[in-house]
Amino acid sequence: MLKQARTVLAMIVIVLSLFSLLTNNMNVFPFTLLAVSLLMLVIGIMAFQEKKTWLGVASLLVFLFLLFVVIQGFIIG
Repeated sequence: MLKQARTVLAMIVIVLSLFSLLTNNMNVFPFTLLAVSLLMLVIGIMAFQEKKTWLGVASLLVFLFLLFVVIQGFIIG
């Protein structure tokens, strides 16, 4: 289940990034960051399930930081 979520989120990130790059539209950037943060959350959960504690902690810290940036971007911008 988590592997499928990781694959879907990775494809969403790629599609949003390509769309932003090709159309020069930066309005989708917060959504791209949100998808990346959710991807990092899934990677962190998978790492904890595989007993890779350091990778799990690092991924969750990156998730929290990106979530903070996304929330701040939605509030300010």
